[in-house]
Amino acid sequence: MSLRPDIRLNRSVLRTAIAVAFGNILFGFHISGISGTVEALRANFANHLDLTITGQNILIGFLVSISLLGAVIGSIVAGRLADRFGRKLAMNTAVTLFIITSIINAFPDFGVLFKIQPVSWIIFSIISFSGSRFISGCALGIISTIIPLYISEISPAKIRGRLVALSQMGVVTGILVAFIINYLIESSGDTKFLYSWGWRLMFVSEAIPSIITIFLFIRIPESPRYLYNIGQVEEAKRIFSKYLSTSELYETLKSLETVSRQSKKGVPLNSYGKRVLFVGLSIAMLQPLTGINAILFYTPEILKRAVGDITTAFFQSTLVGLINFITTIVAIFIIERAGRKKFYFNGGIGMFVCLIIVGFLFFLGASPVLILGFLFLFIIAFAITWGPITWVMASEIFPSKISAKALSLGIAGQWLVNYLIAWTFPVIANSPSLVKTFRYAFPFWLYALLIIIPTVIVLVFSPETKGKSLEEIEKYWESKN
Repeated sequence: MSLRPDIRLNRSVLRTAIAVAFGNILFGFHISGISGTVEALRANFANHLDLTITGQNILIGFLVSISLLGAVIGSIVAGRLADRFGRKLAMNTAVTLFIITSIINAFPDFGVLFKIQPVSWIIFSIISFSGSRFISGCALGIISTIIPLYISEISPAKIRGRLVALSQMGVVTGILVAFIINYLIESSGDTKFLYSWGWRLMFVSEAIPSIITIFLFIRIPESPRYLYNIGQVEEAKRIFSKYLSTSELYETLKSLETVSRQSKKGVPLNSYGKRVLFVGLSIAMLQPLTGINAILFYTPEILKRAVGDITTAFFQSTLVGLINFITTIVAIFIIERAGRKKFYFNGGIGMFVCLIIVGFLFFLGASPVLILGFLFLFIIAFAITWGPITWVMASEIFPSKISAKALSLGIAGQWLVNYLIAWTFPVIANSPSLVKTFRYAFPFWLYALLIIIPTVIVLVFSPETKGKSLEEIEKYWESKN
């Protein structure tokens, strides 16, 4: 029995979207995988230098967050790469960089081969590690920008939100897998093993999903909207026909032809007015104000403060990843049932409340069970709302003629905010004066207050984009300009 055409089309676009979203496993793997190596980096690098406790915290924050600074650069160039060389080639280039740098990250001390003296060897290792992390961050910026863009460009409007949310599913899968691998490596030996070989294995393991991603990306087609924009109209039609119904194909091509006639050349970012840039860039850039990535980067350290044991903290890190994973699955199934703005607002309120409570629990020296419980609730609130909805809204809110450049700029800003938060977290969390005054509560209260900013912006200024085609959203911004 043959399938109905709409079912065949949905399955075809779903297979492609899943293959592309798999690339975001590298995203999740990268941001959470390093959490298991923080103590080893401190023991192998920071402790061998004549630094104060604050100086060591600054160095560790820098080593952990330097890849996010690279992600800023990668996001900035991603739009240009995607528009000049195509979405597919840009993504494959980024994945190749992941494979190479995962090896260098694991063995930054290859300077011993040149018989470098101990202190110089430490400096050499820090430089090589930082450089490799920076390059892998560039790859991270490219892939985190282009994956949601690519999926939105092949998706029918009625299921676009759910398909773009798959990119977040890739992220949380990578986070979960990295936490599990870190726990298995840490529990397979003692502290000496973790500080000598364990942390290296954590970095090398990133090469495995990278290789799988390369093989998946080889099989996907180029973005049909990109092909249409560079004049390969017939090839674009052929690929669109795999994913869109006859009526959807007709309307999409009609809209693309209209847009193409209006502007044969690239248009300035402000062509549709300042409001779309303010809203779209705010959505993309301000997600890290939740502190989610700082929490993921330093999960074992945060949980160790609550439970006091490093092995238990590693195990509970896997629970954080598992909760994140399960909740994101739920989000994918319900994301089209309510408006984007409602999801965003409810998520902001939920995370604000959870972080305020977590801060008070740390301040009062409450039971570790209560602290873990509300940290888990915070993860749930993020994973079911801002986690997927940020990428959905950011990928669909910009008009197609400026989408690649605007999205790359927005995500570059997001990585810059991520970098600042990830670098400053160990400094403010371990500051003797702040710890004495707030007992580890300060960063959680700070992030709770910062959540208010993007929540208000989306509530007041953003249009509702649920169920609308990319061309309908574009017409909305034209009417507002």
